[in-house]
Amino acid sequence: MFDILIPVYNTNLRYLEKCLKSVQSQTFQDWQCYIVDGSNNVYQKEIYALVETYLDDSRFHYNREQGILGQGASNARNQASQLGKNPYLAFLDSDDWWLENHLATFVNSIENDSSERISFWFSILHTVVTKRKQGVEIFDKFCLNAYLESQFINPSSSYYYFLRSNLWPTGLVVLRTRFEQIGGFDTNLKYMEDNDLILRLCGDPRKTDSLTTGKFLNVLTGYHRRHDNQLTSPKNLQGFGEEYECNESIFWSRHPKFNQLVKPVTLTNLYWNWLEWCFKTGKNRGMYAIESWSKRYEDETVNPLLTSEREEWASLDDL
Repeated sequence: MFDILIPVYNTNLRYLEKCLKSVQSQTFQDWQCYIVDGSNNVYQKEIYALVETYLDDSRFHYNREQGILGQGASNARNQASQLGKNPYLAFLDSDDWWLENHLATFVNSIENDSSERISFWFSILHTVVTKRKQGVEIFDKFCLNAYLESQFINPSSSYYYFLRSNLWPTGLVVLRTRFEQIGGFDTNLKYMEDNDLILRLCGDPRKTDSLTTGKFLNVLTGYHRRHDNQLTSPKNLQGFGEEYECNESIFWSRHPKFNQLVKPVTLTNLYWNWLEWCFKTGKNRGMYAIESWSKRYEDETVNPLLTSEREEWASLDDL
């Protein structure tokens, strides 16, 4: 059912092992996992030695990135997607990890959604931060992808909604046919490539009648790790200078800022004003404080993952 796509680039071995273990421990087992490694030769040997311990499980597949190594996650994910044939693509960054019911949660939603206009599904993630000085990993105080109001968005306006409602790929599943229809990730983008993908999945209503939307799963299913060595850390972005500015230029030339848009006649002023507010508040709307989010799910019958989430939270030594 799922092809799991993991791009690897000089990933910390401890992070990668936790990532792969989380895949192997999924309660839903109809999946294939494609690891595409763009690491330089120094890291590649160690990374392959680790991945090799999982290759006895025939569902794991290791491949070197084609072309110039380290071209970015876009190229690696596109290559990984071409290696499989399952109808749903599940993205997982090599320094993140899933709870064991991650895929099962998506299966339940996919099987219960009859709408042909849904092309992607997304769930809530928690963040883990590595403190720069102490070297200690702690839980951040925010959730990601927690766009509670997105369940009320329809395909005709989902493009406008996701202009600044960023989604983190580790909590994302995409319909393969739609992914291939739009040509996958834009390999010209090293940054903002995931934002660009979501907008092209939705479709720009000013340019096309082929419009889809996403389905929000109001469940915590995984963890996103923040650390200084990731490509999008402030330290690394500062070092890329002109290249980062070029990415910004490509993105905003393709996807306009809200003040450049004209309100469609089919949308009311009130609804348009709300979409503008969503644009201005950006990804912060999807980063609810853990404390306030957790209070809504104290009943384990509502959120069966709460118990395992608490156990994961307590096991700081295993992060």
